[in-house]
Amino acid sequence: MTSIRFAALAMFTGILAGTGLVSGQAAVAQDFHVDTNVEAITPRETKQMSQSVTLFHAGKTYDFIQDMGELVVFDPAHDQFTLLNTQQRRATHVHIDEINRMEQMGRQALAAHVKTLRASGKPEAQELVDALLFQFHPQFQQKIIQTDRGPLIDLNSNYFHYQVLGATPPTPAHGTAYLNYADWIIRLNYVLNPGKTLPEQRIKLDAALRQAQLIPVEVTFGDPNSLQVRARHRIYWDLSDRDRELIRQWDSFLMRSDLKQVSFQDYQRSVLASVAHHK
Repeated sequence: MTSIRFAALAMFTGILAGTGLVSGQAAVAQDFHVDTNVEAITPRETKQMSQSVTLFHAGKTYDFIQDMGELVVFDPAHDQFTLLNTQQRRATHVHIDEINRMEQMGRQALAAHVKTLRASGKPEAQELVDALLFQFHPQFQQKIIQTDRGPLIDLNSNYFHYQVLGATPPTPAHGTAYLNYADWIIRLNYVLNPGKTLPEQRIKLDAALRQAQLIPVEVTFGDPNSLQVRARHRIYWDLSDRDRELIRQWDSFLMRSDLKQVSFQDYQRSVLASVAHHK
């Protein structure tokens, strides 16, 4: 899932249902493992973008991209994210209240841009206005198709299209943990990448998954006529000894004396530089 955060989301941040405060809604701790492979798809080629591992353990989520050395730890019990760059040995913490504040600032800036476009009176501006307004209140035509591979949720609109192959989690708590994280990581992605698409599109998808009591195993999104992104998730409903060792290593890394604690804004600048480097 982190791979979408730094790679696919650099291009289509608007992919990952309104949530309220996290601490009161955290699921009973469920331990499981998600491998994610992200591809960029054009009419001419399919290109590997990134791979990541996401571990759910003891109520927390550990989301790691190995080639970038980027780790995100989501701790819903304390309403915060910890972000760690293992290569640069830099870390920061951000509370969900701060994420909400920065998200609201982004909304206000986008609303002001819409107002400016409308005031221009240019006929060609209306098409862009309509596309921007869709970000605030995305409306999809939704259907669920039964396929040989499992249920497929199709969300379609004039501006964005999702096709999501779903699977039933072993317990409702597993689905709650996964989709709660998906709701919040898309918000973090948005504030890490200023100017990108508002999170509502992915949140709308998460709401559809909740309603169908599914979690995604394959997500394809974007414009079929130009560029799409496909995220494939391989899910293991338990943690291996290797997974538990990784968590111990990451927790130990976060306690290192040589780890530099920086502000969220400083960390954000390094993320944007890293995304530009990996494009």
